[in-house]
Amino acid sequence: MLASAQSRFEALLTGMRFIGRRLAQERITQTAASLTFTTVISLVPLLAVMLALFTAFPAFDDLRGRMQDWFAQALLPPNIAETVFGYVNQFAEKAAGLGAAGVIGLLVTATMLLLTVDRSLNRIWRTPRPRPLWQRVILFWAWLTAGPLLMTFAIGQLSLAAALSSGWLGAIPGGTAAAGTLVSWLVMGGVLAVVYRVVPNTEVLWRDALVGGVLAAIAFSLASRVFAWYIGRLPTYAAVYGTFATLPLALIWMYWSWLVVLGGAIVSAWLPALRAGVFAPAAPAGGDFLLAWQAVQ
Repeated sequence: MLASAQSRFEALLTGMRFIGRRLAQERITQTAASLTFTTVISLVPLLAVMLALFTAFPAFDDLRGRMQDWFAQALLPPNIAETVFGYVNQFAEKAAGLGAAGVIGLLVTATMLLLTVDRSLNRIWRTPRPRPLWQRVILFWAWLTAGPLLMTFAIGQLSLAAALSSGWLGAIPGGTAAAGTLVSWLVMGGVLAVVYRVVPNTEVLWRDALVGGVLAAIAFSLASRVFAWYIGRLPTYAAVYGTFATLPLALIWMYWSWLVVLGGAIVSAWLPALRAGVFAPAAPAGGDFLLAWQAVQ
């Protein structure tokens, strides 16, 4: 039994080193920085388009509010969520008065973020080539249209289940709060699992996508709590930046969020190698050139 535990521990260490090498090889910090910049440009138009879809159907007003509340609680620290969604709602209201050229520009800006995410995930899974551009655009906008409705339905069903069990959960100290956190993890983990499963132009098993999605969701939740604690205890940004304090905090949070999403993708892409017991060595600098030179010789 001791030998078995030792071998598992060694396999875990090997896997952690492999993930560390993959993080370095994929230049995850640079990729997260690039995605953060693209998000700054594209996030408000993207969310505005999603909210505008709900606005077009008055029957979905309640669903819109429920989804927005979930985004504010699960994805953004409280100090940032109110400001961000205030701007998003203003933008969504003004977007209704845009002309044809404005709407096209809005859609192009929102598509930029989706295509950047597509390139990043396909690079992590090392797919030979991405899908054709028209397929990617149709896939993303189909997800953008149906995704909010499916997410809202899932949030509603899980919240209903938590409400029905609130009687015995209330008897447990912290049970209701734990149920709310679990609902948030399940929804976010499910959304990320679908992204990891569908976006890469290769076969990804659902179990691998779910593991990466759930781990990323837990990391999101923990990071949100730590970030909120930091902002509350160390109001340095407010003292230095004044009314602009939300901007650097939002940038830091976006950067960390993309690190979490990319980290979950790397875990999902690594799991098949873990089951096969195959761990690729770290590629040295100029490794591709050396391999080509050896082939020529």
